[in-house]
Amino acid sequence: MVEAAGFKDAGQFFNDVPPEVAQQMAQQGQEQQPDPMAQAAMAQVEIEKAKAEADIQIKREKMEADIQLAREKLQMEMQLKQAELEGEARLQGIKLANKIGEQGTNIRSVV
Repeated sequence: MVEAAGFKDAGQFFNDVPPEVAQQMAQQGQEQQPDPMAQAAMAQVEIEKAKAEADIQIKREKMEADIQLAREKLQMEMQLKQAELEGEARLQGIKLANKIGEQGTNIRSVV
């Protein structure tokens, strides 16, 4: 990097690291390896997170199924009500036709 900046001697910017310091840095690097207990705790957290996500997905799917069921139920109730109203209208039409027919018969018998 220093050479890329145009300096021919990069050594003037950096000091040599004594062997004791290099050894101490290597030991610190080894000491900073993750603790097995911490790794186990992190694994447990990941498992719990996965379970929570699965529960959320199951609840979402159940909710969607419940909504679809409610929609279908409402649609069936509307079709039933429509059929009832059509049946009532047909019945009223038949009653009206009979009533008109009876009045026509009564008028003819009077004449």
